[in-house]
Amino acid sequence: MLALALTACGKSEAAKAVDDMIDSIGEVTVDSGSAITAAEEAFAARNVEALRNPSPITAVAGDGEGSKEELDAIAEGYAPFGVTYDAGVDQWHFNGEKVCFFRDVLTSNGKSLTGGGFRGAMRILSSAEGTVRIETVRDFTRPDFQGYGTLMDIQIIEDA
Repeated sequence: MLALALTACGKSEAAKAVDDMIDSIGEVTVDSGSAITAAEEAFAARNVEALRNPSPITAVAGDGEGSKEELDAIAEGYAPFGVTYDAGVDQWHFNGEKVCFFRDVLTSNGKSLTGGGFRGAMRILSSAEGTVRIETVRDFTRPDFQGYGTLMDIQIIEDA
């Protein structure tokens, strides 16, 4: 799959339900106790782990699947660094291990991906199979023929 993964910015259904419960209280009166308690319990019961690590949503160009030719061409650029693609099973590998997540920041303004100021282009390749998470290391001061930073290395993402 050739896709760009984005972090979901919208609220989960559970969060919306808690918001609705709070909104339905309206003006707080002496009779609001049970509604407030119910809203507090729903708030406390939410899945905090899902809030900390939201599921990615996917923004895809075209139909979401690169053609075999496109993926093979992409894989050629990564091959000298130990990354291969098996089109038969739609699986990326790094030094023989199955890749579950592969981030390639193609262009960058130098800002952190998580700080809110990042501007650039990135390619995310993923698979339901695999145990290895990898990312590219690029020199953005030396653009390649496509205008991307020159690919210098591919490394395992340790903070997975």
